[in-house]
Amino acid sequence: MATAPNALTIALHEQAFNTIIRAFRAQFPRLFNYATPDLIDAIEEDVENDPKGVGTLACDKTPIIENNRRSQRHRPRPVRNLFTPVPYLPIPGYDGDEGVSYILQIGRVKVDFFPNRIIKLPKELDRELKEQRLGLELKVHMGIACPDKNKLDSFIDAIPPPGAPDPDKPDDPKKDPTTGGPFDFPKNPFPVTKIDCFHLNVYAIARVKRRVYVVDNDEELEYLSLEVTKVEIEDVTPAGFEDSMECLIYLILNFGVLPKLRTLVRDIAFAQPPFSVELTPLNNSVRFNPSVEKDQLFIFLDVKTN
Repeated sequence: MATAPNALTIALHEQAFNTIIRAFRAQFPRLFNYATPDLIDAIEEDVENDPKGVGTLACDKTPIIENNRRSQRHRPRPVRNLFTPVPYLPIPGYDGDEGVSYILQIGRVKVDFFPNRIIKLPKELDRELKEQRLGLELKVHMGIACPDKNKLDSFIDAIPPPGAPDPDKPDDPKKDPTTGGPFDFPKNPFPVTKIDCFHLNVYAIARVKRRVYVVDNDEELEYLSLEVTKVEIEDVTPAGFEDSMECLIYLILNFGVLPKLRTLVRDIAFAQPPFSVELTPLNNSVRFNPSVEKDQLFIFLDVKTN
């Protein structure tokens, strides 16, 4: 690790980084908690009717408990502002407007910068934590709200037999598989009475990567991205189910959660005459910026005088 004479180096130890993550989760819970609109409403009502203000429906009660603590120092958020709404899951082969409700929450998050010291990684990942990599330990909470089977007869009765006209959708091109029209997510939930939650201990290897986003006018924007490279779930069988869940969590993290943390390189700058500070460009001396090494995250900055 080498720096230029006019460089400023910021070093953040993994323990301090984990403290920042806990504070970040409490400040921006919507990045870690997702549910369909009906479940968000149900959780809000459940919390309001609970004398302790926590309720029983949410798979992970932590964001609600932390929100209650805010009332001692700040105004607490409405429960619905703790969750990001997501569309209902479609049922393959079913053309009705109803879908399946679900909830996904990312609970405990722990980070371990190279080399591995604070997270006990499973053997499948133990050799994956190499230079410029970091280990992650996550507690993932998921729940499917299976419809109340006693209330499904009316929905089954409304399914037309093959060849019969459907008065509600006489000419709906979005439901015709031969047209190639856009897919339409269900707009309404089936009636539910409970959420069947399950919890997963998830381990992952991640990296900080520089990428370039090209906008419409061919302008190139360089940004820093935290990306997961491999996922391993603890004690899940059979193997095919474990592999499928690991793939799902990999996609959720890389496409849903982590992109919201991206930072444009040009935004990592500060100007206050007569000084200006910006991220040091990559060169023979600075091969990685930020750099993950020695249990720390290093950020190298150039200090210039105007």
